[in-house]
Amino acid sequence: LLELGFVHKQNSEFVSPENESLNGLIQYVAQSKLELEKAGFEIRQNLYQKNYFIGDADLTFSVTLVDDWFDIKAKVKFGEFEIPFVHLRKNILAKIEEFVLPDGSIAIIPQEWFERLNGIIAESDEDELRIPHQRFGIIQEQISPFVIDDETKQLIRTFEKVEEKELPKGFKGTLRPYQKAGYDWFFFLQSFKFGGCLADDMGLGKTVQTLALLLYEKEQYLKIKTTSTNSVDPIPFQEVQASANNSLQLDIFSQITAPSIGRADKSNRPVNLLVVPASLIYNWMNEGVKFAPSLRFLNHTGLNRSKNSAYFNNYDVVITTYGTLRNDIQLMAAFQFNYIILDESQIIKNADSQTAKNVAKLKSKYRLALTGTPLENSIEDLWSQINFLNPGLLGSLSAFRKNYILPIEKGGDEDKLNTLQAIIKPFILRRTKKQVAKDLPEKTEQVIYCDMHPEQKSLYEKVKSKYRNEILNSIAKYGVNKSKMYVIKGLTELRQIANHPQLTETDFEDYSGKFEEIVRMTETAINEGHKVLLFSQFVRFLNLFKAHFDAKNIKYCYLDGTTKSKDRAAQVDEFQNNEALSLFLISLKAGGTGLNLTAADYVFIADPWWNPASERQAIDRSHRIGQTQNVFSYKFISKSTVEEKILSLQEKKKELSEAIITVEDSFVKQLSAIDIESLFD
Repeated sequence: LLELGFVHKQNSEFVSPENESLNGLIQYVAQSKLELEKAGFEIRQNLYQKNYFIGDADLTFSVTLVDDWFDIKAKVKFGEFEIPFVHLRKNILAKIEEFVLPDGSIAIIPQEWFERLNGIIAESDEDELRIPHQRFGIIQEQISPFVIDDETKQLIRTFEKVEEKELPKGFKGTLRPYQKAGYDWFFFLQSFKFGGCLADDMGLGKTVQTLALLLYEKEQYLKIKTTSTNSVDPIPFQEVQASANNSLQLDIFSQITAPSIGRADKSNRPVNLLVVPASLIYNWMNEGVKFAPSLRFLNHTGLNRSKNSAYFNNYDVVITTYGTLRNDIQLMAAFQFNYIILDESQIIKNADSQTAKNVAKLKSKYRLALTGTPLENSIEDLWSQINFLNPGLLGSLSAFRKNYILPIEKGGDEDKLNTLQAIIKPFILRRTKKQVAKDLPEKTEQVIYCDMHPEQKSLYEKVKSKYRNEILNSIAKYGVNKSKMYVIKGLTELRQIANHPQLTETDFEDYSGKFEEIVRMTETAINEGHKVLLFSQFVRFLNLFKAHFDAKNIKYCYLDGTTKSKDRAAQVDEFQNNEALSLFLISLKAGGTGLNLTAADYVFIADPWWNPASERQAIDRSHRIGQTQNVFSYKFISKSTVEEKILSLQEKKKELSEAIITVEDSFVKQLSAIDIESLFD
């Protein structure tokens, strides 16, 4: 008995190794019947005047696809008895193990049937097993182990196979292996007209995978169009006017009027809609110039945006914000898009919000969502996102709450959790940084462009005009060298306003675009389980972050020039060794050198520094010997400010910047009168 796996309890009592109950023992005896008889055992029973069935229990399925439905046929056999599967429905849903056979004997329904089939029964009609093809995840997870016929196996493989797709010819870059897998997955979804959520960790390249897809869509359209009409699409204005190093041209480009661009077959052109937070508009457009320069972007934001949806036909990608979408919902809902893509899709997690209701009104052939945190607080966060991608997949919100949220979150129902996972698994692709570490470079750096809020921008322009007049007059009168103090003072104040106007005007009541974006990305990284170093040159800026994270009850370590040596060491030790602490706020001068913070894998640089070497030193607090993770560094720049122009000047004077520039004074010494004028232009 021990050799057959039975567990010896006491005296002559043996039990099943998996379940010590009577039913568990009967089921295990049935499974071991042949081995027991070969070993010389005779099986008898006289238990509570019940006669239990001891024999083979078989369950097989065959599945056919009819229109958009899976029709499922099931065959259940207990020995010589064949039972209609629907007769077991109540037992499996109620988890009743005993089932009375026609001869009065009692069969014990195998535990595996409960674990695998609860979902398929709950999701199908009472009288027949029939589920929508979108729920093929249930077929994969819960039915495929019971399938024996080749036709059903082939059908299931059809819904599992992700084929490799060639990259578009105009794509400028290389996709890492996991990124190529994500790109291929997009076409798997497309082949069945499914929507999907790419939920990779922040920094793993959701944008570049998506751009490759959109560029492929455009190239396929051009190929078909050229074949059918022998005409070639005109060279996009973006190719002529925008270079990879000058994304500012895109602002001008996006305002070109439609009549200047002649295009045929407008109705067939794959026009895609990209809805993003306001802070990510320019990041998408800059990445587009870099990786897919032939894609034509329309920046559908601002007061001068078009009010005629026919204008969209002249572009490959219409990019807008969730706020603009709310104001233009009638215009946008009247247009048939190719792809609708929601970036940071967790924004629509509240199904009752106006934003979620707006995106549900949009029309498209295909749908995608991008987010690093598809689930932030509750599994209810998933419903709105999945319902946008595949309407009806999870039923109504009230039914979803009843069937999944309450049983899982309140009752800890693992069967319901497994069923939900099976349903959504095919439509959510998530890779964490740890999973793809071997495919990543040691250090990844990216610039994040942030829009200023209107009041912030107004203040910036006012201060810039004041300093421009003073500085240009001083240069004309005394020369560049004798005007450098004015230049440094003006640049510093403008940089502070670009960070947050409260750094110069404490009573400023509006918002800062950069501050909001840093907060959003910091909280996203923390929610994904990462540790973040947040550097700024301005202690007052760090204090604003402290106040925000205090209000959100997010714990952090802190270090600036006033931190004593003893406390400094304690803060470093706490961050390195306390898994509950995920954020370290650090001023440049206090923490740019001499710290070992290898627990962090994300470095956020809140304001660009005059000296690129200082930025490298800050990043190297994390990226140093002892670091076992890939490091992601993000530099935050306020769009159309002196910060952006400093980056451009640093690029032009790269050798000088790396070899000579060490402080503001040195930087200003290298500036010509033309350089200074451009900074304050």
